[in-house]
Amino acid sequence: MRPAGLSIELDHADRLCYAMQQSAVPWLGPLRLRNAGDAPLHDLRVTIDLAGFVSPRVLHVAVVPAGATCELPVPDLEPSATALANTVERTRADLVVRVEQGDERLAAHARPIDVLAYNEWPGLAPLPPLLAAFVQPNHPAIAPLAREVATELEARTGDGALDGYQRGDRVRVRAMVAAAFAVLARRRIAYVTPPPSFESAGQKVRTPEQVLGERLGTCLDLALLAAGLLEHLGLQPLLAIQHGHAFVGAWLAPGSAAEAEVGPAVELRKRCDLGVLLAFEATALCGTGSFDGAVAEARRRLDDDAAFRSAIDVDAARRAGIRPLPPRTLAFAAAAPAPAVAPDAGRVAIPDDSASVAASAPVAAAAEAPPEPPKDRLEHWKGKLLDLTLWNRLLNTVATRKTIPLSAHDLGALAERLQAGARFRVHPRPELGDAERDPRDLDLAAQRDGVDRRSAWLAEELRAGRVRADLDAEDLDARLVEVFRHARTTVEESGANTLYLALGFLRWYESAAAERPRRAPLLLLPLVVERLSVQEGFRFVLDDDEPRLNQSLVAMLAHDHGVRVPLGDQPPEDADGGVDVAAVLDAFRAATLSLPRWEVEPVACIGFFSFAKYLMWLDLAARDELLQGPVLRHLVERPGATFAQEVPEVARDEIDDLDPATVFCPKDADSSQLAAVLAGAAGRTFVLEGPPGTGKSQTITNLIAQALANGKRVLFVAEKRAALEVVQRRLDEVGIGPFCLELHSSKSGPKAVLAQLQRALDQGARREPQQWAQVATELQRQRERLNAFVRALHRRREHGVSVFAAMAELVGLRAAPRVDLPELRAAAPAVAAAAQAAVEQ
Repeated sequence: MRPAGLSIELDHADRLCYAMQQSAVPWLGPLRLRNAGDAPLHDLRVTIDLAGFVSPRVLHVAVVPAGATCELPVPDLEPSATALANTVERTRADLVVRVEQGDERLAAHARPIDVLAYNEWPGLAPLPPLLAAFVQPNHPAIAPLAREVATELEARTGDGALDGYQRGDRVRVRAMVAAAFAVLARRRIAYVTPPPSFESAGQKVRTPEQVLGERLGTCLDLALLAAGLLEHLGLQPLLAIQHGHAFVGAWLAPGSAAEAEVGPAVELRKRCDLGVLLAFEATALCGTGSFDGAVAEARRRLDDDAAFRSAIDVDAARRAGIRPLPPRTLAFAAAAPAPAVAPDAGRVAIPDDSASVAASAPVAAAAEAPPEPPKDRLEHWKGKLLDLTLWNRLLNTVATRKTIPLSAHDLGALAERLQAGARFRVHPRPELGDAERDPRDLDLAAQRDGVDRRSAWLAEELRAGRVRADLDAEDLDARLVEVFRHARTTVEESGANTLYLALGFLRWYESAAAERPRRAPLLLLPLVVERLSVQEGFRFVLDDDEPRLNQSLVAMLAHDHGVRVPLGDQPPEDADGGVDVAAVLDAFRAATLSLPRWEVEPVACIGFFSFAKYLMWLDLAARDELLQGPVLRHLVERPGATFAQEVPEVARDEIDDLDPATVFCPKDADSSQLAAVLAGAAGRTFVLEGPPGTGKSQTITNLIAQALANGKRVLFVAEKRAALEVVQRRLDEVGIGPFCLELHSSKSGPKAVLAQLQRALDQGARREPQQWAQVATELQRQRERLNAFVRALHRRREHGVSVFAAMAELVGLRAAPRVDLPELRAAAPAVAAAAQAAVEQ
């Protein structure tokens, strides 16, 4: 009987499109089963289906209690990219949820979802930055425009280089935007009124090829086309959406927006007035207006706060994972542009419209350039690991809540105190010399008596274990908490300490014309932050790890500027065996002497820096040594081919043939785990997979024990520190812990390693080989006894049936009626004794 009161509640988006799938925008929310009946519902099967776009997914629910609501986790139902990409018109699909119990359907829920065309923007509701997906800088129709922009730019400025922000010159960036505007305006694109409320309901977006071929476009089409061209030129565009209107802009300096969505309108107005943002009216491309007029019109529109909806920074959206949609080209014959004409006071020359436009027709596929020959895999991996971009903190250190800039302490003395084992606390900015709190002129005092009172005072503070930050008390306290929490989390999750004291910074510029300096640390000393109590606050002490030179900076100088820094892999030492800070700073000063405006700053800062990728890059750089390993050599030279091995697999049915004296597994293991342990200890390469709770860590423990017993050394590596600790704990349980050397987090320093070696030497408990031989003999005897029992259980008797078969037959007849036979009941003891004797035989 179908139960009453079972209902289905499902949250989902009312529309779905190709851009949402490509950018992983969630469309399916929680699924709830509400049982309003009086009895619980058991063993339910829930099926979710969106026919034609999502493969059906089946969820199993053990029980929904009476009067309760069961919320199921959101399943990962990824729509089919192929189906969405081939949807050319909006269609409706039914999202169907069925709940069944056995063969009976208990409830069903069907809701329609609008599946949009592949080139249809769903509006601002799902995710405003999704609009950036329709900006297509790599569309084949954009590249010819870029060549014309270079010609136009050369006519205007005498230099046609499309070098983006490399010069750091806002005037140059504005000239590039004006040239792009002129090139697009010469297409004489006709304006088409967008659908009403398109910013909420969305609209179909014409591709760049369609706009240029048809010479038609809405304000949004034109804004997206202009943004795609600007991004192709290396600039960072911005799209502004108002009620019923859209226009475009570009940042005149890179990195001007931290988030993809910018607003309200006042924020854009301020940036336009400040000269860091240049917005222009996209519909001006359809008329005879000037670029300056388009800029003025866009600024006027920004005054309307009520009409403003959102602004999308395309570069920030890219950083957030919103990638351009893959190009889909159509066979449009673009109108031939007029010859380039020298601009007249910013006016745009408009050609005649005698050129015809060919009818559009879809084609099977766009012509593709022949593929480039594949790069060497090692070089490809190295290119992925060596980050020489400005995203690398080792090349472009910026102030955050997790950085603490220090006052002008003597860097050599600071490093010397730390290497001597001193602990220090960080205090707020000193009042000494502060114009608001100290009226004295310290420079005048130094001229009078030759004593730098500020430096002398900071030296005394350092000797007292106090270091001064260039922050006020409130800001410093907040940052210390952030640093402490982040340092603890990093060590707990990865086992690696990334907290360093950076000594000395190189202030450098990307190009000779760049205005904004970048800062890169030179020498980094590993730190540990301690917090004994809330009252005592935080203390910093040097970690056991070695000081590091900024090798990423050294590599960038050599790769991008041809500058060689005369330092090795390790920083130079002074006469006392400590790091020579002055020698490091002087080496970078000498190396960058010929680079104008570059300067070494003798300042210090506490922050987080990661060397993990660079260390992996160094490993890959040792090509000859690396390729000696057969697995890596196979991955590099024969990717995709079968990896041939000399060591065979261990068959599970051959485990009983092994001598127990040769198997050293302190943890329980079934036949498949034991086969993996023996194969791994013998040198076979394989991947061991299994869901959580299936015994992977205890199998690793057995594998390590078996390999050690065979006289081998084992390196166990894991991404997470927790995985290392689980295996280490199991090894301690079986007595192997003292022979394991932990080389992660704080245990990788020289003192910790020596202490672990001492622990292994002090291990006195030992058993003689004869004791293990006795244990192995007992194991063999128990194995033979168990195997004899199995053989007896399956041996056919005189009547042609084994005991196992008879028991199975008896189990199958458990529902049959029982017949009382007194004679057999009286003979049962004798029969049992005979059965036991048969088993023992």
